[in-house]
Amino acid sequence: TVSQELEQIEAADMAGLDQTAVALRRTIRRYIEKSVRADDFQQSRAAMMQGLRKIFPDHFDETPFSFVLDSPSGRSVIVLYSFGMGMVAGPYAEHTVLDAFHVGAKGVSFVSSTGSDMNGYVGIEVRELPSPAKGQLWLLLSGQVAGANGPNTRMRVYAFDGRHFRIRWAPANVWGDFHTRVTSQGFEVTGTYYYAAGPTSPNAPTMRDDKYAVTPDGVYLTH
Repeated sequence: TVSQELEQIEAADMAGLDQTAVALRRTIRRYIEKSVRADDFQQSRAAMMQGLRKIFPDHFDETPFSFVLDSPSGRSVIVLYSFGMGMVAGPYAEHTVLDAFHVGAKGVSFVSSTGSDMNGYVGIEVRELPSPAKGQLWLLLSGQVAGANGPNTRMRVYAFDGRHFRIRWAPANVWGDFHTRVTSQGFEVTGTYYYAAGPTSPNAPTMRDDKYAVTPDGVYLTH
């Protein structure tokens, strides 16, 4: 079973953490490719996600999510999950995987991934945004890394067109504890800024209340 495969990978004396992470991702990808079927898509997708949720409490750190996109390239299923590597902090503390798979009559095949940009960040939140372009899926991801200077938050917006992921918003990390909410035009980010030695000036903001619009050209701050 896939659970037994994961246990064997975790127990193996592999050459390095990178190889272990690659092996885990490949095992999950094979499981998804074998589980989802085009002729029984809704039921097989639900069964696949149920299987992942049973596996993840033992092996992974974040509840998996899946999304569906119908585009000119055909139907795709997009899966998000995270797993830890036994490290307290750093890029190996958490691996966040956002993979896309094409669902065709001849089977399911992996087509694209967002890479390692969110690795090391925990408490991953994902929001499906109103897509400004037909046949595309837009997702907002956010996560934190905690340290002596408090919580440091990273956010990314990815667009998937049925073939490739593209980063559409990659702001600099911000110190603070923030939450996101989807709106009809895009999304909001609210929360509290963190200052290690107190605000840098009397006018430095303490609360964040930013509103963003999602457009075909990218993401723009509107308030």
